[in-house]
Amino acid sequence: MTTAEHKERGNAFVARREWAQAESAYTAGIAAAPSSTAAGLHLLYGNRAHVRLAVCDYAGAKADAAKAAELEPAWGKHHYRLARASNLLGEPGTAVEKHVKRALAADPGLAMTVAAGDATDRGTMNAFARVAGLWADADA
Repeated sequence: MTTAEHKERGNAFVARREWAQAESAYTAGIAAAPSSTAAGLHLLYGNRAHVRLAVCDYAGAKADAAKAAELEPAWGKHHYRLARASNLLGEPGTAVEKHVKRALAADPGLAMTVAAGDATDRGTMNAFARVAGLWADADA
């Protein structure tokens, strides 16, 4: 299978919330990549970070999101997932806000996604609130 086929397979598993199979598909896609900078590789790392957040593997999610952001710094979701994982690992708010700033710089529309309730953890929502200044801090 090609890297793209593994990605599509992983996406199908995510749609069915079959997290273990999705993680395996994305991992196989990463292994199948012809180089460490192959086109689309950042999406496999980013998608696997999403899966790892879903199964509460926050350290794994952080590592994958960091790799995805390194490969494609202009993709806001990678920084968003890095912010979520960092927050859920209990890192200081300033570290989370650093990732939020990068996420918003790459994709200002993410603030509205978070405001609509995409973030399931209050700390990430509050970091977006402080950085974007769009709504009141939920803990205030």
